[in-house]
Amino acid sequence: MLTPFTPRSLLALTTLAVAPLAAVPALADPESWEVTCTSSTPVSDGGMICNEGKMLKVSAPNPGQKMLLRIGAPTTHCSDITYVINRFPGSSTPIATTRRLAPGEDQIIELAEGWAEEGTYITISAIGHVGGCNVGHSHGWAVEVSAAPVP
Repeated sequence: MLTPFTPRSLLALTTLAVAPLAAVPALADPESWEVTCTSSTPVSDGGMICNEGKMLKVSAPNPGQKMLLRIGAPTTHCSDITYVINRFPGSSTPIATTRRLAPGEDQIIELAEGWAEEGTYITISAIGHVGGCNVGHSHGWAVEVSAAPVP
């Protein structure tokens, strides 16, 4: 049997749902990219990493400030995807990875400090997961991405 909501329980749910969003600054309009994979390489969980990526300039208003990155899978995707973020130039070790995102889902990631006012770059690549239209080879991927300083 379902328990009816009371005004007090509804207020508590509303507060829980809204509170985390209040700390997130307004992010710029997202950039939208589409990438065609010339090849893909299998990874341990049965997915394939596309051997093509894109670069995004990240500029902080203050030297060393942390940044937030909103990254999402467009609704046009037909299978799940994981985005891999690297600093450029830098190491080949990712600085962040999203969780597995379904079409239309996004995630906000806090990037460590060290972003320059004049701009530093990150690269974004993608791991396609088998399912939907992905039958074992990533032909392409898309992303919607924006960045903003941590308040």
